[in-house]
Amino acid sequence: MSQEVEDAAFRHRPSDARLFAHPRLEIVAEIARRPGVSFRSLCEDLALSDGNLSAHLRALEESGAMRVERTFDGRRRLSQYHLTDDGRARLRAYVDWLGRFAQAMRPLV
Repeated sequence: MSQEVEDAAFRHRPSDARLFAHPRLEIVAEIARRPGVSFRSLCEDLALSDGNLSAHLRALEESGAMRVERTFDGRRRLSQYHLTDDGRARLRAYVDWLGRFAQAMRPLV
């Protein structure tokens, strides 16, 4: 990898870097992997509190990266999460950047 490409990987951090920061990257990855995943499943699988997960999901929804589908399962409220097309494209761009960044870092670690 040329020095120019390495420098670009460090300088050109995507604008969505904060949006997909930990643990949001894990949340978005779970939603991408399991479209329609429930709030409860996300809480349990990612070991996040209800309040913490709610705050992150709200930020992701407000950014347009994902949408929530609210229904009822009997008398229980059921929230299911899906990436939007825009969210999927933004995640793909961020993951591509992470790959370039990791490649640039490899010789340094």
